Amino acid sequence: MNEFRIRASAAHKILGRIGLTEVQEARMTELQTRTKALTPNMVNELADLEFKKANPSLPQTCKTYLHEWYANDQEDIRSKYTDKGEYVESDLIDFMAEQLGFGLADKNQVRVSDEFFDGTADVVLDDCVVDVKAPWNKTTLHQRVLTGLDYEYKLQLIVYCHLYKKPKGIVFYGLMDTPPDCNYDNEIIYSDLPVNERWIAYTVEANDEIIETLRKRVVMCRAYLEQYDKEIKAKLGCVL
Repeated sequence: MNEFRIRASAAHKILGRIGLTEVQEARMTELQTRTKALTPNMVNELADLEFKKANPSLPQTCKTYLHEWYANDQEDIRSKYTDKGEYVESDLIDFMAEQLGFGLADKNQVRVSDEFFDGTADVVLDDCVVDVKAPWNKTTLHQRVLTGLDYEYKLQLIVYCHLYKKPKGIVFYGLMDTPPDCNYDNEIIYSDLPVNERWIAYTVEANDEIIETLRKRVVMCRAYLEQYDKEIKAKLGCVL
């Protein structure tokens, strides 16, 4: 089994609350500070809560991702939305560089890894990394304006900042013409819109605290995968 590293684009999949919930924390405190004697059921409940706090387990969503990583299930899921992103990426990078005043920018081809992370940023500049995204249509872009930057993309850029040693990252959403090749031979034009109506960008600062949290979670993931590997190999090919 290869050593587990988390891809920048999947960093959000290994986070999530571990240990006790807020309700469980409050209940544990209530039992610990209770002035009256605990009933036998309360004693067992408190012991269970204290054990869970001292031995936190990974969230189920994280475990599901690790199972897929272990099985190397990487089926290519295609859609017209992902196809558009690939078709327009080069033009989108040029559009981003022009709107943000970077002059010229090229697609980054250098993948970077360290002991815990790996990833390939779309664009690497002197003082930042940039990830470009192509909204499908105006509605999609407007939704991004209203809802702000998704947490998963924030984490992705924080990991990129760490890997490429940059102080900040930028997520750039640019509305590009939809090529007929990914839209059932129907080309949709957005380049005739005023330029300021075609893009929005979000800045993400480097964050050492989040990187350290992710490092610790990667260590937990490795321990989980080691046990999972033993369990799988002990049962595969056997009559149970």
